[in-house]
Amino acid sequence: MFQGWGHATELMQIYSLTGGFECGDCGFIFIEDPLYFYLDLRNGQIINALFGMLSLEIDSPIKGWVHKTYCSNCNKHIYNYSIEKLNDKYDMEAAYYLLRLLLPKQADFVKKRLLIYQSIAKKIKANDLDELEKDLRIRRKFYEDLIPELVHDDFNGIINENEDFDIDNYVEAYEKELDRLQNTVYTVRIGDESHSFTLDGEKFANEICPNCKNEIPQFDSLNFEDGCPNCGGKNILLRFGAMYD
Repeated sequence: MFQGWGHATELMQIYSLTGGFECGDCGFIFIEDPLYFYLDLRNGQIINALFGMLSLEIDSPIKGWVHKTYCSNCNKHIYNYSIEKLNDKYDMEAAYYLLRLLLPKQADFVKKRLLIYQSIAKKIKANDLDELEKDLRIRRKFYEDLIPELVHDDFNGIINENEDFDIDNYVEAYEKELDRLQNTVYTVRIGDESHSFTLDGEKFANEICPNCKNEIPQFDSLNFEDGCPNCGGKNILLRFGAMYD
């Protein structure tokens, strides 16, 4: 559900894909999902949530839509944040500067989470569970949010031995998300529907890539006569999944 990120299982649902495609030649993924963003005041993060799984009545001083595209000229994902609603605490300029501050921190958060998952995976594969179980007893809520399948419902701090649980799924999901974030350019739309601003304050027409300064090639995510927009390959795998498991 979230790309911002709360529960890891919600991030993994992103990669089961609500709609989009994956290139079988280069591994490029483009996901068609209606994203809505808001400022989570509890942890000071910008949360990207699937629209169908989010109440628009959520209490947030800043919220709006995320418009996604991809520039095949420079291989960058472009996430355009269109501010829709503000409360009295922020004007558009203040909201823009807050997004400039918080959006780059998304990759830092995912990187920290990935390191935790990799550490847990290493212990599980080495069957070094004593230390992990001891930590589970102390920080049960932390692990329930991190990896719900890891914790038994009926006992505090014993590792779940469910055969369907695979820590590598978490590692893979966060590796993919970190790779995407490191190849993402953020822009913010603050009233003018035809132009947006980069996080460095440059103004661009929405059809121009802020990274390479070229016009963004248009592609239809359901029509691939020209092949993958990333590598041109023809081995396209259409991927569709439900928003809810």
